[in-house]
Amino acid sequence: MLHEPLSARQTRLGFAPVVAVMVIAFLAGAVGGLVGWEVQLLLFSVALPAVLLLVDYRSGLLLAVLLVPYTNSKLVPSAGPLTVQNILLLGVTASFIAHWVFARARGRLVVVPLPRELIWYYLVPLTISAGIGSLHLSEISAHYLAANEMLSYGLGQYWISAYLKQLLLVAIACLIGAAVVEHGKGAVFAVTVVVSGVLLAFAVAGVVIATGATLQQLQNVRDLLAVIGRHNNEAGILLLGAIAPALFMRERMRHRLARFALLLSICIMVAGLVLTMSRGSFLGLLVVLAFYLWRQRRPGLVIAVLALATAGFASMPDAIRERLLLGLTNAPSVQAQLAGSVARDKLTQGRIWIWRQVAPEVLNSPFVGRGMLSTQWSAAAKSGVYYSNHPHSLYLEMLMDLGIVGVIFIVLFWRYLWRLFRRLAEDERIPAPMRGYFLGSAAGLLGVLAYGFANGHWFPAVEQLFVWTSIGLAFGYQRWLALQPAASPIGSRPTSGLRRFSLPDSAVLGRR
Repeated sequence: MLHEPLSARQTRLGFAPVVAVMVIAFLAGAVGGLVGWEVQLLLFSVALPAVLLLVDYRSGLLLAVLLVPYTNSKLVPSAGPLTVQNILLLGVTASFIAHWVFARARGRLVVVPLPRELIWYYLVPLTISAGIGSLHLSEISAHYLAANEMLSYGLGQYWISAYLKQLLLVAIACLIGAAVVEHGKGAVFAVTVVVSGVLLAFAVAGVVIATGATLQQLQNVRDLLAVIGRHNNEAGILLLGAIAPALFMRERMRHRLARFALLLSICIMVAGLVLTMSRGSFLGLLVVLAFYLWRQRRPGLVIAVLALATAGFASMPDAIRERLLLGLTNAPSVQAQLAGSVARDKLTQGRIWIWRQVAPEVLNSPFVGRGMLSTQWSAAAKSGVYYSNHPHSLYLEMLMDLGIVGVIFIVLFWRYLWRLFRRLAEDERIPAPMRGYFLGSAAGLLGVLAYGFANGHWFPAVEQLFVWTSIGLAFGYQRWLALQPAASPIGSRPTSGLRRFSLPDSAVLGRR
C-alpha cells in the first residue's frame, strides 16, 4: 500500500512531542542542579500538572483514568479531604469551566451530555436514597463505629463520603462525554483505559512479588492489595472493566502491531486478575468470554478457546484451581446451613450467613428502602454481629437501600446502557475499533452484573472507574452523532472546539 509523503508541517508536528520531552528533561536536570530536589519535586509534581490542566482539561481526565485506582493507596500522600482524586477532579473542573467561559466568549458552544435516563433513572434515585439514609444515621451503633475505627459519623461526613465523593465518577464520565462532543474523538480515552489496566496488573504483580506471598496465601489474604488502595475483589473487577473492551476492540483492528499490542495487554491484565484470586471477577470474565464467543460465531474459534481453557485449567497451579473450586467439592448441605451449624461455608466464603443476617431488613421498607448504605444501621450491625458497610451482594444491597421502586429505576438505567452500547457498536459513522470498544463495554456490563451476585455496589464506586469511562464515551458519541448531518463522514473535522489533542481516532487505533 502506497503512502503519501509527509508535508513539512506534518514533519514538524511529528517532532514536536520529542522536542517537548527533551526540553522538560533538560529543565528537570537544570532545576535539580541549581535549586535542589525539593523545588524540583514541587515544580514537577504540582506546577507541571497544573499547567497541563490549564492547557487542556482532557489531560486531567486522562490522568484521572490512570490515577484514580490508587486514590486510597498508602503510597499516595493525602491530608484529610485533600487526596489526589479530589485535587485532580477540582483541577479538571476548574479547567473545564475556564475552557467553557473562553469558548462562549468566542461564540462556540461546549455541551456536557446529561441524558435524561442518567438523571431520572440513576441520579434521582441515588439522591433520594442518600436523603433517606441521612435520616437513619442516629441508629448507627457504637459497636459498628468502634469496629470500623470511627469516632462519629455525622450528617456532613455521610453526604460527603457516601454521596458527593461517589458522584466524582459520574462527573468524570460527563466531562469525558463533553470532550467527545467537542472534538468527535474518544480513541485516546479508550487507549488510556487499556494502559491503566495494564499498569494496575503490574501493580498487583509487584505487590505479590514484594510481599513474597505464595499462591496458597493469596487464597486467604484478601486485603493484600491495600498498599495500592484496593481490595483484591475491587482490583479484579477493575481489571475486568478494561479487559472486556480491549478484547472486542482488538477484533476490529487491522494493523498487526496494534492487534499484537492489545493481545499482549489482555494477557497481562488476565494474569493480574488471576493474582487477585477474586472468584466474582473470574465469573465475570467467563461471562465476557461467553458473550465474545457467541458474537464471533466461529466454530473453529470456539473449539480453540475451549481447548485452550481446558489445557490452562489442567496446568494451572493447584492453589488457583483450589480457589476456583473452593466449596464445590465439599460444600455443606443446605439443611446444615439453614440449621445454622455452618456459619462460614466455603462455597460462598460466608456470604450465605451474611445474607441471612441482613436480608430481613428488606421487609422494614420494601418499597423505597432504608437509604444508601443501609447495612450500617441494620439489626445485625446494631447487635455487633456484622461490621461491614455492604451485604456482599449488589442485588441485596439494592433491595435494602432502594426498595422495589428504586430497583426498577436502576434496572431501567442498566437496560438503557445495554441498548446504548449495542447501538453505538453498530453505527457505521464510528471507527471500527471504537465500535468494538462499545461492544466490549456491553460485555463488560454483563460481567459486572454477574460479579454483583457476590460483591459490588449499585452506586458509583472506584472499582467501576473503567465502566464509567465507557459510559462517558457512550454519552459523548451519542450526542456528537446527533449533532452531525446524516451524510457526514466520520472523518470530517468537527466545527467547534480546541485543536489540541486533535489526533483522529484512526491515528490512535488504526484505520478501518
